Amino acid sequence: RLGLTKNSSALKINNKVIGQDDAVEELINLSKRINVNFDSSCISILLCGKSGVGKTSIMRAFMNEVFIDSHLSTIGVDYRVKQIEVDGDIYKIQLIDTAGKEENILSNFKEYYRTANAFICVFDVTEQIDKVRENIRNARNQILNQGFPADSFLWVIAGNKIENSEERKTSVEQGQTLASDFSSQFFEVSAKNNKYVNDLFQMTVKWVNEKTKDDYEAKAKRLLETNNKKKEDKKECCIIF
Repeated sequence: RLGLTKNSSALKINNKVIGQDDAVEELINLSKRINVNFDSSCISILLCGKSGVGKTSIMRAFMNEVFIDSHLSTIGVDYRVKQIEVDGDIYKIQLIDTAGKEENILSNFKEYYRTANAFICVFDVTEQIDKVRENIRNARNQILNQGFPADSFLWVIAGNKIENSEERKTSVEQGQTLASDFSSQFFEVSAKNNKYVNDLFQMTVKWVNEKTKDDYEAKAKRLLETNNKKKEDKKECCIIF
């Protein structure tokens, strides 16, 4: 628990009052010890992207379900839960597969967005990069237009259908550049062959944990800066000429 004391030259951390000299180090150490989430064992991941890129197939591969080699559009949302082990810890993954058609991504799905820790924007590597970029931008905007800041979540851009190497039109390098442009992580999978799908979710959990710790540390430092400013303001108001 963090808080300002009545004495603006000190911070209270977990009911321990410390001076400013030790504050930054203590806050950073605390950020490494706290849970990485409100419930660090439960991570909600939402799959987004245009219809037909393989979001449902990725979800089915993750759940070890049979691959269906035909396109059936998701209506509304589909939902799965699975436990996985990451670095010796057990996590419950809540995986949400959204409809790819823009008209189905409406404000009544806002609660799914609110509770998500990460968004995985899926694209088809057999499409041209310009089309991929447009589709990723549209998928992100459908979420951001609901009023959520872009940095509220972890973003992952995932290329699917890498088994179609001869039909591939978007290279790994182009995908990585695209992810960098959108301040996102990057990964590639083959849902059809269930290749790298588990790795995708393992890495997403790690990235969520890293982001949460970084966000906490940034907030803690802002709290310290606010405390320092109040101290300086107090000094200035007491100067007598």
